[in-house]
Amino acid sequence: MSPGILLILAASAIICGCITAPQEETVAISSNTTAYSPAMSHTVGIELAVYYTGSAEDSATYHWTADYGEFVIWTPPDYRVTPLGADAVTEDATVYWTYHPGQPGEEPAAVRVAVTIEENETGRTLATAERQIVREGSLYRLEAE
Repeated sequence: MSPGILLILAASAIICGCITAPQEETVAISSNTTAYSPAMSHTVGIELAVYYTGSAEDSATYHWTADYGEFVIWTPPDYRVTPLGADAVTEDATVYWTYHPGQPGEEPAAVRVAVTIEENETGRTLATAERQIVREGSLYRLEAE
């Protein structure tokens, strides 16, 4: 086949969408919780929701880690709290971060939380994100990006 014909075939494949570029993996952690303290009774912690787009959106697991406190799941219909620990793997994109108050002054000024999106079948890392949870007086909140 001549080089001219190969060029025309390649251009046609790209134009018709037969050849696509790999999809970019993006991940972000957000929250609807403005502030949290264990003394608050209307929530179990700071809601952390993953927004992920990538090659395995429907077949991903979420590996959460925190350097203080723990993650819990709090879901309908019964809203039972399920403790997961500070290193947790879930199939749900939403968890809550909480802590058990210690002695005054023991709570850190900031907590690093991270999530790694992993492919279910292979365990391959697809994307990662991390955020800081900061303490302001007796309340914690997700630091603005």
